[in-house]
Amino acid sequence: MLRILGLSAGSGLVNASDDISQLAIQGPLALKAMQKLTTEPVSEMEYYTFKEMNLPGIKNVIFSTTGYTGAGGCEIYVRNEDGPKLWNAFSRAGEEFGIYTVGGCTDTLRLEMGYCLYGNDINDLHQP
Repeated sequence: MLRILGLSAGSGLVNASDDISQLAIQGPLALKAMQKLTTEPVSEMEYYTFKEMNLPGIKNVIFSTTGYTGAGGCEIYVRNEDGPKLWNAFSRAGEEFGIYTVGGCTDTLRLEMGYCLYGNDINDLHQP
C-alpha cells in the first residue's frame, strides 16, 4: 500500500480511500485469467495473501487473493488514474475464460457461502 501511494513506512495513518480504485475478479478461473497480465505467479497465491507488483502499463499494483464470494478470485488495487487501464487489461484477459462484468453479485455469492459482511450483516449490536 505504501508504494501505491508513494508513502514511506512510519508516515502515519492515511485514509487512501479517495485515491485508490479496486477491481474484484471473482470465480474459479479468475486467477488463471489474471495470470495472463503478469509473470508473477498469481495463479498459485494462497488465499488471503497479497503481493505488490507491476502490471503492463501500471506500476505499484496491490494484487490480493482475499476474494469474499467463496468462488475464488482476487482484488486488484491501483491508483485512480490507472483504473481505466486495469479495466481494459482485465477485459482482454478475461475474454478467453468467459469472464465478464457483472454488478451486485458479491452479496449474493458471499451469502450463499454463509460469509457475513461487517456493517451490513453484523456490527457491534448484531453477531453471527
